[in-house]
Amino acid sequence: MAPVPHKLPAWTDAAAHALRDALDGDAAELARQVDAGIAELYRWDTAAGPCWLLHRVDHLADQRPELVLCCIQGRGAGEVMPLVLDAAARQGLAGVRFQSARRGAARFARRWGFAPVATLFYRALGGGHVVQ
Repeated sequence: MAPVPHKLPAWTDAAAHALRDALDGDAAELARQVDAGIAELYRWDTAAGPCWLLHRVDHLADQRPELVLCCIQGRGAGEVMPLVLDAAARQGLAGVRFQSARRGAARFARRWGFAPVATLFYRALGGGHVVQ
């Protein structure tokens, strides 16, 4: 069975449940992006089971557009990724990128030919003053 995509026009409780481990605390913002039409939400039916994918296209002023994988979750990701990468290439996108702190992200990246290009450093700030 070839993977079959189902585009969801709005954020759903089913998406929130299925993607809960992949949202990295960004559920509210990603739901807003889907509901506003900025990002697209798909549930794919695959031989391995459902795969949920949320992505958007970033149009940067000085570069060709890129596909941003906001999150992907499900056993069918191995069937879906080649189709997503091929579709992005056929649309003339410059590349595909994602950011993740999840265990297994590096393995996923290597499997699909992604290369690390940056390291993100983050410092949480409390409500008080920062002293150097």
